[in-house]
Amino acid sequence: MILLETMGKAGGKLLAAALLAMGGTMLAQAVEPPADFPFLPRTTPPLAAARTIAPIQAADPVKGSGKQEKTAKTKSKAVVVRESSTTSAPGQVDWRLKEAIEDQMGFNMAANTDAQNLEYMGMFGQEMYGPLPMASVHLEMEPDEAVLIFYKPAHDNSSFPVTLVQGGEKLTGRVSVKGSSTRGFIKKSLLVKIDKTSKGNWYGYRRISLNSMATDPSMVREWLSWDLARAAGLNVLNTFYTRLYINQKYVGLFLFTEWVTPELFDRDGLGTDGDLYQPDDSTYCGDLSLDSVERHCYSKYSPQDNKFDTLEKLARGVSTTPDGLFDKFVDANFYKDSLLNWIAVNGMVGNGDTYNKNYFLYYSRKIGQWEVMPWDYDLSFGRSWDPYLKQPNDVFNDNFVYYYTPDIGFPGMAKIKLLEDPVLFERFKKRIAHLYGIGKPEEGRAGYGWFSPERVAARINSIQTYTMQDAQQDTFSSNRIYSYEEQMEAMKYFALSHYSFLKTTAVGENTNWIFVYDPNMPLTPPPATASVMQASWTAQHSGYDRPLVDRASGHITSVIRVRSISKPTTLSTRVLSYQPPAVLPPGKSNRECVQRTWELTTKSSSAASLIADVTFEYMQENSHNSEVRDLVGRQKDLQLWLREGDAWTAQFTRTNSLAKTLTVRNLNIPANRTLQFVACTDAPANAGAEDTVAKSAKDVEIKSPAFKLMGDVYDRLKGKFTSPKKQP
Repeated sequence: MILLETMGKAGGKLLAAALLAMGGTMLAQAVEPPADFPFLPRTTPPLAAARTIAPIQAADPVKGSGKQEKTAKTKSKAVVVRESSTTSAPGQVDWRLKEAIEDQMGFNMAANTDAQNLEYMGMFGQEMYGPLPMASVHLEMEPDEAVLIFYKPAHDNSSFPVTLVQGGEKLTGRVSVKGSSTRGFIKKSLLVKIDKTSKGNWYGYRRISLNSMATDPSMVREWLSWDLARAAGLNVLNTFYTRLYINQKYVGLFLFTEWVTPELFDRDGLGTDGDLYQPDDSTYCGDLSLDSVERHCYSKYSPQDNKFDTLEKLARGVSTTPDGLFDKFVDANFYKDSLLNWIAVNGMVGNGDTYNKNYFLYYSRKIGQWEVMPWDYDLSFGRSWDPYLKQPNDVFNDNFVYYYTPDIGFPGMAKIKLLEDPVLFERFKKRIAHLYGIGKPEEGRAGYGWFSPERVAARINSIQTYTMQDAQQDTFSSNRIYSYEEQMEAMKYFALSHYSFLKTTAVGENTNWIFVYDPNMPLTPPPATASVMQASWTAQHSGYDRPLVDRASGHITSVIRVRSISKPTTLSTRVLSYQPPAVLPPGKSNRECVQRTWELTTKSSSAASLIADVTFEYMQENSHNSEVRDLVGRQKDLQLWLREGDAWTAQFTRTNSLAKTLTVRNLNIPANRTLQFVACTDAPANAGAEDTVAKSAKDVEIKSPAFKLMGDVYDRLKGKFTSPKKQP
């Protein structure tokens, strides 16, 4: 207790030293990350008008060029503002040639060698090309409070005084913890509110909302999802990466997200006098049914009059509109296809954590229509709920799934009725295909191919370049159990595999996916059974990553990247899934090997030679439906073994235990042969089975002496805190 008694102004230094001595890394000194990109301030013209000419108030566009691109000059770097593709006749895209090239060449998942620039969607729906927008927040706090803000109990809504240093000015305010699930992590999401008495702002904002991205070690899921939402035509929050510094020390990388107010909807021409609602995150029942309103599943943020008449009228219409008329109801009541576009984006990024929560609804009294605004995209891009695990591992685990159709998630009333309506269902599938660049573009709609695998990979590669140093210096990096590069590779693999799955089974040419809602169907995935998958492709020249997809299931059997080839060669992959390999390498047991076998067969001229990178995948949908459920050893240590005849050869394998992929590079593949592969760990036979659940950074209980000491200090300082009003 001597430490507690001596804490005065120097108390924070002593506390920080104690934490560091006990293994903490909070507020550690770090090398200054690369200089911020000169951030473009917020602009306010209506979104509809901004779609044809991109407004950037902080820059001087080149005048009189008459070209399709305009360059906005900033202090030291340039951003290219591309005219909206709605004015460049997207229907003129030679989509058949595009698909033929992809079939022969595959997708360049290492795209964007110009890593200093990337393609992204501006906040007003304009296509941008330039450096990644990045800002900084510099805060000054009492040293002990700068530590305690990240270790507060999850239920604590109190705040600390803070000084924001911005452009030579010092603005006073308060900082508090925000959010829901991230409150249980050490890296918490924060809200900084500038005092009303302080004159000034931060890039036009007086309320700074910083998402910690603690649930997403890749730190790209939310960025990519918001970017796609803009491309789909949704009016969404302004978001950009932000580096947080406290007392001149680097803390970590956060994602700024605009605070949701009626002003955001007025940006889309909807006025500010409307009604703003959000489902209550604790009820899990806000599915736009009439029952959800009667059960008080929603909160109303503006105006705060506790009147829900507009929402009740909408829910009644959703629930009672007869079959065959729902498309007319949706078109009459939802502004600019926002309901359909929201469901489409969720299906493309694999976001099932919505439909009964995690969205906003705004009723515009100005035009008499509703707009849906998405919210919370951290549990996307392969994340899979596990019904067999307890919280928090039911959500925060290392399962990986790309093979869910676009109706993923809770069966909300509005979603069910939209997908059951034949007119809206066809429009829904075409919208997804358009954004992926599959088939013929939608007439007059921008964003064709915006979410194709190669373009997504290019953005990820560029973001990785910009944020690698942030990931390495993040004071919360001990929470990462996988490398940053492995995280990024998994995101790119989801982009490729989910695209391939949906093109094959749901939205591509000659697909026959039909949505059928069965209220008695359990949410738990059915038990996996042994199956056989196969796919073929004829390689004619070197290229990029070409997925071979089983037509029946939509699953990828292999990904081939041809390095060199002398003559056309047909490659066929056959996969025996969810079954022990019939033959194993010497000294290996079934418990040391993935319950899957891969066969690669070539047919070509006897003189043909082929060298390629070959990637195989294995399944882990949940802790029961898994081909590594009883695996002895770590998935990170899986190694492919190649069998030719009776001889086995261990292959140098690049394993991604997040994406569940195994890659052999520069494999010399003989002509007219069948090669057999299995994957086993190098673990000794008596090793314990690996816990395949990702170790969450969830801070549920405080047990260590360091946390106990910190709790005592927190109690002593409690009187200095104030509690803010409830925030959406």
